[in-house]
Amino acid sequence: MELGLLRHADASPANGGLIPTDAVRPLSALGHDQARDVGLFLRRIGQIPNLIMCSPLRRTRETSEGLQRGLGKKVDIIDLPELACEVETSIQAEAIARALQNFGATRSTRAIAIGHMPDLALLAAYYLCGNEGALDFERAALATFAFPNLPTAELGRLISWTTPAIHSLCAPINDE
Repeated sequence: MELGLLRHADASPANGGLIPTDAVRPLSALGHDQARDVGLFLRRIGQIPNLIMCSPLRRTRETSEGLQRGLGKKVDIIDLPELACEVETSIQAEAIARALQNFGATRSTRAIAIGHMPDLALLAAYYLCGNEGALDFERAALATFAFPNLPTAELGRLISWTTPAIHSLCAPINDE
């Protein structure tokens, strides 16, 4: 099973209070491009996910929609409230495992969880070595882990770490 951890794409600033809450901050124009480019990149390398899980915040939802556009294919998208900001790492990991189990995930399932910093950094360290370390994710960066079964602490093997620069470089597809 593969699980990608994707930080939401670039979001618009709070505009000095013009956006009422952080939960409704939309993606910027750059963010929409970044989200699409992740999908185009994954499509180009043949790594289409079966499931996308995202925090209920607007910027992660818009990232999931842009990702799907880039994939050129409809993929199930589910909101996981536990992927919202500042939720304990073990609770996020349990929610992801439960969602995958409910989805009927198998060893060949590819899924992506879209979330926020610093939570994704903590979750990546949890999967990799089971501790509370942190790895830095830039916006729209994707870390992909392989697991023997459902994702659990210390059993993740990091198989790729890609950035927006890689996604945009590799995103163009010749649709002949």
